[in-house]
Amino acid sequence: MRIKQTNVYTYNELSDKAKEKAREWYREGAFEFDWWDFLYDDFEQRAKELGIELSRKSIPLMNEKTRSGPEIYFTGFYHQGSGSSFTGRWRAQDTHVDKLKSECPSDTELHRIADILADCAKDDGEMWADIIAKADNWIRVNVHDSDAMETRLNELEYKSNEYNLLAQACKRREDEVTEALRDFNRWIYRSLEKEWEWLNSDEQVEETIIANEYEFTVDGERA
Repeated sequence: MRIKQTNVYTYNELSDKAKEKAREWYREGAFEFDWWDFLYDDFEQRAKELGIELSRKSIPLMNEKTRSGPEIYFTGFYHQGSGSSFTGRWRAQDTHVDKLKSECPSDTELHRIADILADCAKDDGEMWADIIAKADNWIRVNVHDSDAMETRLNELEYKSNEYNLLAQACKRREDEVTEALRDFNRWIYRSLEKEWEWLNSDEQVEETIIANEYEFTVDGERA
C-alpha cells in the first residue's frame, strides 16, 4: 500500500481552462432534480388569472409515493420537437385581467394574451374551451360557445345575412381564443427555457460552485 497526495484548489484558484472543466462537471450532474417546480407554481397562478383551470397529475416520488401537480409537460431545449403542453379548461367568466396585470406589470406578452381572452369573454361571457396536451410540445384546443349563443344561432334562418354575421363572429372568437391559449403555452415554454439558460450560465454555475465550497484538482477535476 502507498499513499498519494494531491493538491486541491478552490474554484477561484483554478486557471481559466480548469474553471471551464469544473463548470462542465457541475452541469453534467447538477440538474437531477425538478428545477421547474417553482415555475409550475407561477404558471398555475398565471393560468388561473387568465381563466384557465389546469388539470392535476400524479408525480412519483423517490419513496414510491406520489404527489399532485399541475398537468404541464415540456421537452427541451434547442432541438426539433422542443416545446411545452398542458391540460385544463378555460372559462370566459373566470378571466381576471386586472389581477394578472397587477402581479405581472412588465410582462407585455401576458397582458396581450389576457386582453384577447377578456375581449372574447365580453362578447360571450359563458364560452369555454377544453385544452388537451398532445405530446410534450403541442396542445389541442376545443372552443365551445355558450348555450345562449348556440340558441341564438339556431333561432336565425340558416345562411341568412344575420346568421352569417353571427356565425362569423363566433368563429372569430373561437380562433382568437385558440391562438391566445397556444400563445400562453409558448409563454410557458419560453419561461422554462429562460430559467434553464440562467441556471446554466457561467455566472450562476460559478456562484453555486463557490457557495458549496467544492474543491478540484489543478486541471479542474472534482477532488
